[in-house]
Amino acid sequence: MTSYKDVLVTKEQHEIILKDITPSNALYIKSGPGTGKTLTLVLKIAYMINELEVDPSEILVLSMTNKAVDNLKDNLDGLIADDKKEQLNINTFHAFCHDLVTAFYGDEVDILQDEGLRILVQLFDNKKVNDKYKVAKFIRMFKDNVDHELIRAEFDLTQEEINSMINIFSDMKLSTYSDLLKRGKTIIQSLVKEEKLNFRVVVVDEFQDMYNDLFQIIKAALGPNSHLIFAGDTNQSIYKFLDTKVPSKIEDLGKTFDVLEMSESFRSTDEILSASKYLLGKEINVFSNHYGLKPTINNFNSDLDQYEFIIKEIKKLQSYNVPLHDIAVLSRTNYELTKIARLLKMYRLDFIKLSSSPNWLQNDNFIYLIDYLKILLNPYQANFSILCTLKLMPMVGPKTLRQVYEESVQRNIDIWGYLSRSKDPKLKIYYNLMQQTRKSIDFEDPKDVLQKLLKISNELGLVKKFGRIDSFQKSNITEQYIEFYSSLKTFYENPSRVSETSSMIESFLKNFMSLSQQEYSSKIKLSTIHQSKGLEFPIVFMTDFNLELDDEQEKNLRYVGMTRPKTLLYLNSIGNNVDLDKDEELKKRFTIAGSPNLSKAFQNRVVRSLHTWRKIFH
Repeated sequence: MTSYKDVLVTKEQHEIILKDITPSNALYIKSGPGTGKTLTLVLKIAYMINELEVDPSEILVLSMTNKAVDNLKDNLDGLIADDKKEQLNINTFHAFCHDLVTAFYGDEVDILQDEGLRILVQLFDNKKVNDKYKVAKFIRMFKDNVDHELIRAEFDLTQEEINSMINIFSDMKLSTYSDLLKRGKTIIQSLVKEEKLNFRVVVVDEFQDMYNDLFQIIKAALGPNSHLIFAGDTNQSIYKFLDTKVPSKIEDLGKTFDVLEMSESFRSTDEILSASKYLLGKEINVFSNHYGLKPTINNFNSDLDQYEFIIKEIKKLQSYNVPLHDIAVLSRTNYELTKIARLLKMYRLDFIKLSSSPNWLQNDNFIYLIDYLKILLNPYQANFSILCTLKLMPMVGPKTLRQVYEESVQRNIDIWGYLSRSKDPKLKIYYNLMQQTRKSIDFEDPKDVLQKLLKISNELGLVKKFGRIDSFQKSNITEQYIEFYSSLKTFYENPSRVSETSSMIESFLKNFMSLSQQEYSSKIKLSTIHQSKGLEFPIVFMTDFNLELDDEQEKNLRYVGMTRPKTLLYLNSIGNNVDLDKDEELKKRFTIAGSPNLSKAFQNRVVRSLHTWRKIFH
């Protein structure tokens, strides 16, 4: 087993690793982009367990994304014993609360997804709350205990209409992510008070992106003898829509704060860091001992010109033996990535759109496979899943769905029981096929599970729904089915993912949202800047670049994008001509391409720089 002493670290990292964990103190780790935050945290955890003999079950580590959690777990391999690693609590906030809620109440939590909102629109049958956005807002207001008078005023509803919609939502036993966090907080508070939950150390990764619901989880988990460690970079706070003002509340936790900073970046060249500081408009304490090319600003007259430049440049880099997997294209929006993806496909350049969850979950229709599985496993507890999948059948519309729901409520029976007695031909087809499949499916064989799901999808309308999407999306469906099967197999091939009280399929249904995307070693990476956070790539093309930004979080967002590349950064803008001669600082930090085609000499420097990077880092 590797000791933390065997890993080469900087003086700053070494100080953080050995810092005491006094309960009355909190440690704030200021970590700029690429400064080795993940490595430092895992070495700190290993040091606490191996040297300070902290019980691993008394360490809680929470992060924002599945990818960050997986990175922490993977990097702990070989640093602590496997049995101790199993005892560690390393989770996303939502997964941590999900586990608590299901363990505490015994019921599976059914989180309301996008397709579910559309079903609620049909069940609500209200002209004033008649799209998924209004439904989502209505649910958020009543879940936040907003006074009904305010809800009435917002939607022009009667009290009877409000009560009816609340009853429907409650009957479906649905939860929102906000519900999950609030219920989790209540359980944590109770367990801490009863001394059944006692975390000696609480570690929070990417703290700058916490919003209030997440902050309340941390606050609840901190007992009187808990030491708090939180790591992050306020310059990378990018979730404006979540109102992330929480970092300022950290000081209200009654801890004495020690601040330690990591300033040496092992990712980007000093030229890239210098340019990113210029964008922020302030000199921050991050530097690199690796040098290369200044970022290049390329201006275009149209999106198409920009995308064609990206294609040509990728092909040039390919001709200099730069592998596709070294290249990433970052954008602010998924919409723009879709346009770029279509062009890449046209030029037969392999790509993958990055996500924090499995690729098949990027297709909203695949959530119906989860609904089918819930029904096959236990139809008596799957009322909402039944309604969602019934909607896929031909000739089943809102009127039928409302009738099924209302009559099952009147008879005080579950929807599966209602279907078993129904004489409606459409409903009988659905019930008979699902019941036959329930009797024949082998839940111990993932191949049989997939085959049964494919049969159901074909006969109950899901395949026809796939047929209504455009050809670009259709081309990905086979690959997404394969990835779905791969996710399913994960729980059969890795018993450690399955709890002692759950079957393979139950564990899959509980945990599929926390699975990470598969690695793709030979493809161009497409990602929103938000999604790219915490990742790194040798070469980055960044679209929609603008130096003249007033909004702080927009600057932070571009800063995150600019600090993803290790070696080469292309900054593309539309209609924003930049004159280097007007600003000496700008001239020092950026290069303006004279035309969309880089000179041969410049390309040679790029390739030499990449080869140098590989020697340094590998």
